[in-house]
Amino acid sequence: MNLEQRQGRILQVIVDDYVATAEPVGSEYLARNYDFGCRGATLRNDMSEMSTLGFLVQPHTSSGRIPTPQGYRYYVNRLMTVPEQSPQASFHGAAPWRDRPDVEDLVQAACRLLSELTRYPCVASPPVAHAAHLVRVFVAPASSRHILVVLLFSTGQVEHRVVEFDPAPSPAVLERVTGFLDAELAGADVAHLAAGVSLRPSGQMEAWRGLIDTVGREVVASARSIFQGRVFLEGTEHMLRQREFRDVAALERLLQVLAEHDLLSEVFSRSLNEEGVMVSIGPESGHEAMSFCSVVSTPYMIGDQAGGFIGVLGPTRMPYGAVVAHVSMVARELSIVLTRSSLC
Repeated sequence: MNLEQRQGRILQVIVDDYVATAEPVGSEYLARNYDFGCRGATLRNDMSEMSTLGFLVQPHTSSGRIPTPQGYRYYVNRLMTVPEQSPQASFHGAAPWRDRPDVEDLVQAACRLLSELTRYPCVASPPVAHAAHLVRVFVAPASSRHILVVLLFSTGQVEHRVVEFDPAPSPAVLERVTGFLDAELAGADVAHLAAGVSLRPSGQMEAWRGLIDTVGREVVASARSIFQGRVFLEGTEHMLRQREFRDVAALERLLQVLAEHDLLSEVFSRSLNEEGVMVSIGPESGHEAMSFCSVVSTPYMIGDQAGGFIGVLGPTRMPYGAVVAHVSMVARELSIVLTRSSLC
C-alpha cells in the first residue's frame, strides 16, 4: 500500500521524532516545526487516515500519534536513509580485537563493539555452527559399561560424550568402529550432521550396528547442540536505558527473551538466507514473546561462505538507518579479519 507524498513525509517525520524523544507527535507540532505547506487541520486529517490504514496509532485519546510496526516497515522499506560509516574511525579505538588469534574471541569482540556502537544488545553466532565440519570421530572405552565419544571439528572445538553401552566393546572393536565412522562422517558440515545421519554398516561391521547407531545418535545430538541456540550476547545493560523497558513487567519480558538463546538463534539466523541486512520488526519475528522488539541482523563471511550472523535486538522504536549502518560495517570488517586470518 502506497502513501501519498505528503503522508509519506509525515510518517518519516513522526518516526524520526518519536525515535528521538519517545513522545507521541501531534499535528500542531508538525505544522509548527515543519513546512508541510498546509494547516494543522489538514495534517490531522492525513494522520487520521494513516491511522485507519494501520501506519499510526494514538496511544491516548488526546495524544499525538506514534508509528505501528506496519508504519516502521513502510519507513524502513521506502523512507529510511542509511548514513555512511567510516570503518577507520569506528574501529580505531577497538583495533586490538582485530589481532586476536581465536575465532570465537574475534566474533565476541565484534559483538561487544557493535553493542557499544548501537547501545543495544548484540547477538552473534560463532562460526562453528555454519562453517565448521567434522574432522575426526574417536571412540574409546570409558568403563566396563561406558564408552567415550570424542568429536573434533575444523575450528578446533572438541565435543565429548560418555555413553552407556553394557558391556563396553573391546578396544579393538572400538578402533574398527572408529575407522568406519571416520570414513562415513569425516568432512560432513555441522548443519548436515544436525539434520541427521544415515549409517549403513555392512560385512563384518554389521555385527556392531547397535553400537554404530548409538554413536551416530550422539554425533547428531552434538551437532544439534552446536548448531542450535549457541550465541554470544553482549550489552544487555543498554536496554535498561530504553524508555520502553523502565516498566518492570516490560523489562521482565525482555529478560525472558534474552535468556532464550534457542529463540534468539532461530530469529537472527534467518538473516543467513537474506541478501544484505535483515530487519525484522515486532510481530514479524513470528514469536509473540518478541512482538515488542526489532531485530537487525546480517551474515558475516569467511571467504565466500557465511560464517554466522551478527546483529542487534532493540525496541521497535530504534533509529533503523543508523543501526543498519553499524551492523553492516561491523559485519564487513569482521568478515575481512576472519578471511585474512584464515581461521575457518
